[in-house]
Amino acid sequence: MSKKIIPGNETSNTPVVLDESGESLKVFGRLEVSGEEPAVSAQGVLNRVDIEGGVIRSERRAIEAGGTDTNIVNNGTIDGGRDGIYFIDDGRASGTVRNKGTITSASRAIHIGGDQVNVINEGFITTTDDPRNGTVYSNVTGNNYFLDNKGLIDVGEGNNGDAISWELGENITTSIVNSGLAQGRGEAIGTNLSSAVRLFRPDDIEGLVSFNGNIENSGKLAAENGAAVVVQPNVELNGSIINSGEIRSVNPENGRGISFEDGSELNGEILNTGLINGGYDGVNFGSGGQVSGTLRNKGTITSASRAVHIGGDQVNIINEGFITTTDNPRNGTVYSDLTANNYFLDNKGLIDVGQGNNGDAISWELGGNVTTSIVNSGLAQGRGVATNGNLSSAVRLFRGNDIEEVVSFNGNIENSGRLVAENGAAIAIQEGVDLNGSIINDGTIEGGAFNEGKLAIDVSDAADTVEIISKGSIEGDIILSANDDLFDGSEGKTSFTVDGGAGNDTIKGGSNGDFLAGGAGVDSLTGGDGKDSFAFTDDPFSGGQPMQNSATGINVLNAPDIITDFRTGEDNLVFDKELLNVDKFNFQQANSADLSGDNNLLILRDPFANATEAAKAIADSGISADEGVFVYFNQSLGFSRAVFSEDLGDGGSISVLANLENLTDPGIQGDFSANDFLLT
Repeated sequence: MSKKIIPGNETSNTPVVLDESGESLKVFGRLEVSGEEPAVSAQGVLNRVDIEGGVIRSERRAIEAGGTDTNIVNNGTIDGGRDGIYFIDDGRASGTVRNKGTITSASRAIHIGGDQVNVINEGFITTTDDPRNGTVYSNVTGNNYFLDNKGLIDVGEGNNGDAISWELGENITTSIVNSGLAQGRGEAIGTNLSSAVRLFRPDDIEGLVSFNGNIENSGKLAAENGAAVVVQPNVELNGSIINSGEIRSVNPENGRGISFEDGSELNGEILNTGLINGGYDGVNFGSGGQVSGTLRNKGTITSASRAVHIGGDQVNIINEGFITTTDNPRNGTVYSDLTANNYFLDNKGLIDVGQGNNGDAISWELGGNVTTSIVNSGLAQGRGVATNGNLSSAVRLFRGNDIEEVVSFNGNIENSGRLVAENGAAIAIQEGVDLNGSIINDGTIEGGAFNEGKLAIDVSDAADTVEIISKGSIEGDIILSANDDLFDGSEGKTSFTVDGGAGNDTIKGGSNGDFLAGGAGVDSLTGGDGKDSFAFTDDPFSGGQPMQNSATGINVLNAPDIITDFRTGEDNLVFDKELLNVDKFNFQQANSADLSGDNNLLILRDPFANATEAAKAIADSGISADEGVFVYFNQSLGFSRAVFSEDLGDGGSISVLANLENLTDPGIQGDFSANDFLLT
């Protein structure tokens, strides 16, 4: 076992070969070699190279390690024109690099091609020109290798390339731990990207390659362009990315904190308790529908454009921290594109577009029949106004621009936290979207400013039936679709204002006084406790063509809403002046034979078999009014009904507006007063 020493006052130009077991070299001075030979070649077992303030420099490779358990300890400078340290590519070389000095190269500072190679850096590793693939690089023959960076790995200012670049052979056991700084530089040129950490498969290998281990960061992983951490197509990460430090690439044109490109897989999770900042995307699950993985955030994810992008299949987002944007987001702060499927969002923290910005907090662009769900027990905050493709909702579902057929959201939107907008709807379902599930609210939905009020939920353009069940609070109007919708607020904590739109809707209010408008169609309305208003907001004849009753000669449209719990003296029926062509109600309550004058709001004390008989009796009385409303008790059905007439005095066409199904006693007609009716 020999020990070779280059003293501090000497410079040697002779290559050193360590090929005997235990042979070692200590460099206090300078070892500088020209030509193709490495300055040091360690080919034996347990060879050791110590640089104690000295320099090892070569035009090609400073140190070539081809033996077993080579130990390189650097407290000086290692400088190779092509490679600083090179573990040869036969998959047999093993050893450890401990760096507290500088390792540099014009092409690649450290090359890992062996088995059982460990690199521990507390110093400076860099390149002076664009590196081949990476400043620290592993090639396809490498396995069972480990990088622990406590210092600085930097591609070098002005250069283009990756700081740490793992070219994976097949099923590779490896890990990366960073508590220092790994800095990618420049732009993607040639075989380089410009990442802090890059995992990729070579072109001549087919199928998936596997990285079996974790990427752990408590320091900083940074890039100037592109992704700071990128997992490229056909790479499977069987482990997790664990970040308690900072991952940053803030270029607004292309910067991404973490990017899983289409065709990659994450069989673990991204666990963030630190900061992930991407100028274009904070975290990107690439477009194409082939990326899978889980993001669990307990820290901060931010972007100037989009904090989280979902474009894969089997992607789960669990947020217990803060997700935000620093400028108007592209479509949404958390966004799914039209290639995504089978994805899930569970927000227990804060998703906020950012004060002063304009956009949606959660925005799903649907491309087909998509299985997905949104669960919120935290706060999702839409901001500003609708602009440049954004709305300003807490939750938005919309169809891709180039898709003509109906798209489906197969799942629920569940809220036990807060969904809030500053302007417009807090929940918006847009044209061509079928919600094949329910909106379930046990928390608070707070709508934004809209038409001098607030709009909480707008599903008016939804392609099919919408079901909304609220046991919580909804602050703002609810606009249902043109389909047969269900709104059930019977156990809700606040009053509701609901517009059913077209379709045969079922609308149930809560216990605090609701404003329920069925809209067109035959709707079922239940006010619940409290002072409720039942509004008629469509043309009285929008439900069809009146048909003549042969016995009376009066035309009738019989398509009433069903009001299940009207209470005289507490609730009211609300009518629109313009729709009825009525400026003022004149109230009269009497038997039909005793009616007179221009009264146009009539309560008939005497019962009738149907609405046309009641209308005929009014026309035969002394009434002279034209348009108006009357309420009569229907003997055949056994309850009271509210009816509009185009001409009370002359027996004009009538439309039955409402069945008051709970009013089953003819004597209830005497309990009506003018206060039970409102004309707006």
